[in-house]
Amino acid sequence: MYPDITSKKRFYLSNKKIWRNDNYIYKNEKECIYVVHTLSYHFQYNVLLDLVSKGLQKKHGLPIYALSVGERYYSFVEGDKSFGIDAFYIDDNKLINEYALIYKEEINKIVNKLYKNKDELLKFKYKGISCGDCIWDYILGITLEYDSISREHFKSIIEKTVGIVEIAFSAFKIHKPAYVVVDEAVRLEGLYANVAMKYGAKVVMPNLSSAYHFVMDSKDKKICKIAQRRGEAILNYAKSEGFKSKNKFLYDAPEKKLENSLLKNGKKNAFIFLHVFSDAPRVSYNNKIYTDYVEWFKETLKIVNQIEGVNWIVRDHPGAKGSKQPLFIKKICEQYGNKNIIMSEDGMSREDIIKEADVVITCAGDVGLEYWACGIPTIMLAESFYNKYGISYLMHDKEEYKSTLQNLDALKKPSKESVQLAQEIISKFQSSMEITDSLMGLFKDIRNKEIKGIRLEYRDYDLYNYEFIKRYIELIDSDKIKSSSCYTLDYLMEE
Repeated sequence: MYPDITSKKRFYLSNKKIWRNDNYIYKNEKECIYVVHTLSYHFQYNVLLDLVSKGLQKKHGLPIYALSVGERYYSFVEGDKSFGIDAFYIDDNKLINEYALIYKEEINKIVNKLYKNKDELLKFKYKGISCGDCIWDYILGITLEYDSISREHFKSIIEKTVGIVEIAFSAFKIHKPAYVVVDEAVRLEGLYANVAMKYGAKVVMPNLSSAYHFVMDSKDKKICKIAQRRGEAILNYAKSEGFKSKNKFLYDAPEKKLENSLLKNGKKNAFIFLHVFSDAPRVSYNNKIYTDYVEWFKETLKIVNQIEGVNWIVRDHPGAKGSKQPLFIKKICEQYGNKNIIMSEDGMSREDIIKEADVVITCAGDVGLEYWACGIPTIMLAESFYNKYGISYLMHDKEEYKSTLQNLDALKKPSKESVQLAQEIISKFQSSMEITDSLMGLFKDIRNKEIKGIRLEYRDYDLYNYEFIKRYIELIDSDKIKSSSCYTLDYLMEE
């Protein structure tokens, strides 16, 4: 449908002229920078990872080695070479099958111990690498309930876990990694980051939609630990003076004017905001009360099922459209619901929710801040950076959560000062996402189109890649690549 602008040859030649004059005398050849492509089909991430790696190379004078993991068809080896990076392809499926034979007996023992055993799975380690949370999040990406995975399928996941850890150790054994730049630090792909931290490496997770890039090391363990630092850093460094916010929300979302007459019955309206259930809840969010979003949602419905005099409105996450989650939610609502539990299948606009909501309930995420900024009390279970400012009612255990839901009348509305503070925090975040850098702006544009496509159930990755590489080549020709913040690392969040 589109011209062959994404061909490796064109991509290679276009990149080559940027990096051909880079001749480094390495300060320390015993250490290196690794870049690991596990989403090799994703052109934007591939380019971003290599640019960040080149920035680290300029800063620290270390050699770079790239691992392109996955199917050869999607390999980014040629792209890596065009950046002057030594790269090689890893057929992980083949190696995983080989390791499955080598460690057959050990894998069977692991399966016997962990299958249908939640507590043992979550604390599972292989060769000193914490794997349980990554496995759990990976399973949720396949099926939304851990208990529904078959033994045979579970065994294949353990084989994949063992294989990835073995591959990662083998890759990092030759040269000790000082930095590892990854596109995924969650699910099973996140095990590359976990092994890297075992070697003492700092793991860099570039961000497609913001100039701020995460850095995680062994003291952080999980992304949720650095999310706190990220929030604080943006509040400290982002400038909101003179910045005019479009609205009180961090991100745009497809909106529908959809008023619900059922909410006008004189009862309190409590909105339960859901998440994308498969969105790595174990690794990404610091939720100590429930195992994952599914468990939280089911337990919440069990509690509110017994509370009359309140309309409990379930609002699905817009990013879940096109997946099996909406049907799954409907099934749970039917299983645990009553006449007071209303599933807002088609969603409601934020404007309508602001008019109707007396309280907003969520497990984690931005709505705890956003609706507080609209003067609506919010309840949440996973700690966020803004809780320390007295924003949102943060629950600490199941008893407190249940008691709060049973006594919504006792919740005080946010004070005028607290609302204003929440609005200022949102302005800071929106300011941090206003990117003047041409290349980071391109990353953000394409990423936003992809997110919009997910929410509208229409995705065309060929079109996204075509537009990205077309505009990327224009930036190469205009010599704007090395001035990009993802190369200069102006916003690398490293302590």
